[in-house]
Amino acid sequence: PVRAFSLGLPVYSGLSVERGRVWNQSNALDSGYINAMSVFVAVDTPLGPLNFSYGINDDSESAFYLNLGRSF
Repeated sequence: PVRAFSLGLPVYSGLSVERGRVWNQSNALDSGYINAMSVFVAVDTPLGPLNFSYGINDDSESAFYLNLGRSF
């Protein structure tokens, strides 16, 4: 990990690429694939991990995420 600014907190970054199929009904197969990618930057803070993420798919649908703390 890289150290954050002058605070000395560990910083992480990453990239993911996904490809998959989606079924709209239990017996109907959608013929197309969905391709997506995401990037993130995270910092270990005294309150837990602070994560900023952005994802987009090949239909230009996108989302931003901000998470603080651990998931249970």
